[in-house]
Amino acid sequence: MEYDDHDESSSTAHIVAYNLDTPVGAARLREYSPEVGKAERVAILQEARGLGIGASMMNMMKKRAVKLRFHKIKLNAQLHAEPFYERLGYVRRGDVFSEADIEHIAMEKELTRVQLFFSIA
Repeated sequence: MEYDDHDESSSTAHIVAYNLDTPVGAARLREYSPEVGKAERVAILQEARGLGIGASMMNMMKKRAVKLRFHKIKLNAQLHAEPFYERLGYVRRGDVFSEADIEHIAMEKELTRVQLFFSIA
């Protein structure tokens, strides 16, 4: 249930957080549609929660999304994690729905794009 074709795609970015040699968190970022990335499978071991690992992983994911020229990141948050994502700038979209018997809410974040223009006199 947790493995799909996106896991093998060369365009999917996998992020893993380690404590020494032990993985304590994981996530993936894939293209959802042109210019939109989708954050999925965000998970932190229970004993590693509250240490800023999730926020660091999501920040790394945002940097990767900008590099891939995504203008937005979408995700489906478990309802209890909604405040975490809100603190990171994600906004609720739509109604609560059930996935794998767990309540979720769709959320998204617009990515800041800076365009620099130079002129030589």
